[in-house]
Amino acid sequence: MPDSWGHLQLGQMARSAVHRLRSGSLEAKMRAVLFALLLSACQPDFLRSSEVDRPRAGSAAWVVDGHALRLEEHILTADGVPLLEHVYDEPVVGDHVLYVPADPGPGDGGIYAVRIVDGAVRAVPILEEGRPDRLALAPDGTTLAYVAGTSGIASVWVVPVAGGRPRQLTNVNLASTPGRAPADFVHPPDDGPVQFVGSRVVWVARGAEREATWR
Repeated sequence: MPDSWGHLQLGQMARSAVHRLRSGSLEAKMRAVLFALLLSACQPDFLRSSEVDRPRAGSAAWVVDGHALRLEEHILTADGVPLLEHVYDEPVVGDHVLYVPADPGPGDGGIYAVRIVDGAVRAVPILEEGRPDRLALAPDGTTLAYVAGTSGIASVWVVPVAGGRPRQLTNVNLASTPGRAPADFVHPPDDGPVQFVGSRVVWVARGAEREATWR
């Protein structure tokens, strides 16, 4: 099992290199290629095999208010027309809406609510920061939980589906410590999303059940 702290730091560096490959001068792209080769040569197996900047999400299909949504090859289409690219984790289904973690371009990562607006399928951003994944929807449909390293540490967060300020539930105010996890670091889920149980969110990390209060 890779260390969540180290995986976050190395993953952020690798994604930065990928973004430089997508855009920038020839010199910047060459530096990004050299950096990627260096990572491949010196990083542990968990990074080399993790397919950085590629989604865990596979092919899937949904119907939202009569419109066909399909995720394939990391692209979400609506009625056959591309809607969101770089969908890197599993969407979750709400009431007349699909919540999608996507990274359409450098600086655009976030969560999008795919719903019908004025008769057309739209991807409306409800969170425009970080690279959230492992989404979970509260039973009352008001809140999304997710994992992100927005604060510099992989943590569990919640955000209202109507939009608004996200709230960090774990590792609040922990200082970043290069090369190692800070004291009192609470590991995010090993695999899959958290679960909402009443006023708590619960998950399993390193063989132990963890929890945090979300309301």
